[in-house]
Amino acid sequence: MHASADFAQKKSAFSTESLSFVITESFIYFRHTTAIYPQLRNEKL
Repeated sequence: MHASADFAQKKSAFSTESLSFVITESFIYFRHTTAIYPQLRNEKL
């Protein structure tokens, strides 16, 4: 029982880390895409 509680705690900590990592990566990607988007639009026109 103690082992499963410890595992659950580690799992929640891991998911929180993963979530923050994904958010950070998404933000960087989004910022990069929005920075490049006007250039792409201008090239198409």
